[in-house]
Amino acid sequence: MARCICWNPANRAASACRFDFFFRSLAEDQHERAIGIVLSGTGSDGTLGVRAIKGENGMVMAQDVQSAEHGRHAEERRGHGPRGL
Repeated sequence: MARCICWNPANRAASACRFDFFFRSLAEDQHERAIGIVLSGTGSDGTLGVRAIKGENGMVMAQDVQSAEHGRHAEERRGHGPRGL
């Protein structure tokens, strides 16, 4: 049975990587069944998590750069393996 546990970090530095934490946890739990969807945003949060999902042969989808408010964020995640968009 899959489950999602919410995590509230005690310090601000840890909260900056909340998507990495979630995606990495998802990859560890679901392996090749992990699916990550990345929409536009700023910063690099999510990049390490995307790599973790790809490392488990999961699937990652990223918002099209043309429609993204912050195109660089979506662009960074494109091309992370054969099943990534």
